[in-house]
Amino acid sequence: MKKLLLLAAMAAMALGASADGYKIEKVWTLNAPSFFSVTNDARQGFGMNGKFYIHNKAEQVIYEIDENGLTGVTYEGGTNTAVSRDEAGNIIVSNAGFGSTAWMEATFKVINPKNGEVKVHTVPEESGLTGRCDFFGFAKGNLLEEGELYLTAGSPDNSIYTDGIARVAIADGEVDVDNCFLALCTGLNTNTSTVIHYFNDLNGDPALLFAYRSGAPGKLTPDGDNFTRKGLNLPNKGACNGVFPIIWDGMELYLYPTLPNYQDGFAVAEDGAVAPLVEVPSSVSSNPNVIQCNWLNAEVDENGVTIYQFVPGGQISVYRLTKELPVYTVAANIFNNWEISEENNMTLGEDGCYYLTKENVELTAGTMIEYKVTSDGTWWPADFNAEYYIGEDGIYDLIFVFNPDGGIVGIDVIKHEDPQPEMVYTVVGPAHVFGTEWDCTDTNNDMVKGEDGIYTWTKQGVQLDDFFGFKVVGNHSWDYEWPIGYENNWNAYLPDGAGVYDILITFDPAQPDEKITCTLTKVEVPAGMRGDVNNDGQVNISDVTTLINHVLMNDFTDSDNFSSANADCNKDGKWSIADVTALINFILSKQWPE
Repeated sequence: MKKLLLLAAMAAMALGASADGYKIEKVWTLNAPSFFSVTNDARQGFGMNGKFYIHNKAEQVIYEIDENGLTGVTYEGGTNTAVSRDEAGNIIVSNAGFGSTAWMEATFKVINPKNGEVKVHTVPEESGLTGRCDFFGFAKGNLLEEGELYLTAGSPDNSIYTDGIARVAIADGEVDVDNCFLALCTGLNTNTSTVIHYFNDLNGDPALLFAYRSGAPGKLTPDGDNFTRKGLNLPNKGACNGVFPIIWDGMELYLYPTLPNYQDGFAVAEDGAVAPLVEVPSSVSSNPNVIQCNWLNAEVDENGVTIYQFVPGGQISVYRLTKELPVYTVAANIFNNWEISEENNMTLGEDGCYYLTKENVELTAGTMIEYKVTSDGTWWPADFNAEYYIGEDGIYDLIFVFNPDGGIVGIDVIKHEDPQPEMVYTVVGPAHVFGTEWDCTDTNNDMVKGEDGIYTWTKQGVQLDDFFGFKVVGNHSWDYEWPIGYENNWNAYLPDGAGVYDILITFDPAQPDEKITCTLTKVEVPAGMRGDVNNDGQVNISDVTTLINHVLMNDFTDSDNFSSANADCNKDGKWSIADVTALINFILSKQWPE
């Protein structure tokens, strides 16, 4: 099952008008903080990673600000108002003369806020930039390594201006003069407060957003080394600067200030839309807002859009734009008699269908599962209940499925396999090895399961005169036997001839017909072993012959070839034909009399 990613929790309030399925909430705001109350000093700023970076040109300091105010972290600013960032998150700040009419050969600084690295670049004459440039837009790439900053300019009396886009290229950490030039574009109407943002459009193609106060913004697309402009028509667009591109939820959107001017109202809309996707009404005015800016920028993630707003002299605020997904809930007769509960809410899968999984549900034969899907008082199916009949007692996994395109509901019912008790494995064979004759019920010969799943059976000190056959049976029944077949046995052959052996038998139930082994290890027989009359370390028919001879001769003197202690086979403290009988019985049965 694919799980729907959860939205981050925020202390927020609903705002303004929104299109169906979308909402915008204010996360936090700081009203008129003293550190940027003078609009001529703190005239441009942007948000990034939950913080604001606002440049005070009078103090030549970039302040870092979060919801609690100044963080205490500052960065060296510049002599000009302009401050922005590149795609890598580096801060860009202008060091040009604010009142000059010639910006070429001016410098700008690139600052990495993570490690403090700073580089100073000079705008080369080859870029073609002339006139005064008060603000920066977002730059392409990483200006500490490789990227491009796009600028254009004007002058208060329009006597000097840049009729195009000045491209300042960075390669290998330095200005790439060979790729710095003026890219022409008809209809730009540049001025001192023009802002140019680099972005990738809905198709993933490079584009520029051209914006300035008191004019319609435009989307610029590459045309060779130059650009082609398309004007953007955004509903209720105000005359303040601050337009920003957003690619989200399959749409190419624009974030922009709305009317009335010089206040904090803004909207998000597609080009040419009749109404915005979302709109936040004006509430705070910046008086006087001599620079006519309402700076807006945004960060897009998989769950929504974080919007940063800086109104110079007014406020800074963070908003969250998300998509309101419908909530579908399964109701059923097996869920507390049709109770509608959040625990039965469905989740959206990548295929566009919604799912609810209930695991380990115990159901009895004859149960009829009746169910529906509901949302905001609407039920699917509408006029009847969907049903599923349970034919067997058991434990089930239930997967409810709903396709909102057509209101189709369904259920996938998966029955757990009935649990099987673990089988007991027993070794059977001849009595002289196993104590009982091919007895599958003898629990003394049950095998022991190891951590690796292999079963073993062991017996030590067994007198073996020849090979023996054996089987493994399951659950003390001949219904389960390996090898299969009445006449098929595994044979264990003596590796070192007749003698006393330790026996190890192993069995792998995963490969029952292949993984049966028998390991025979011959052991030395200690002196004084009962029945070893001739002291050769074995108990066999030779000991019977020796004992008969000594009983007939009535000679029970110990020698290298005779042990009187071992000859007392019935343990009655004397030697007689009864010891011969006991010895013969042992050789036949492998058991001594008590």
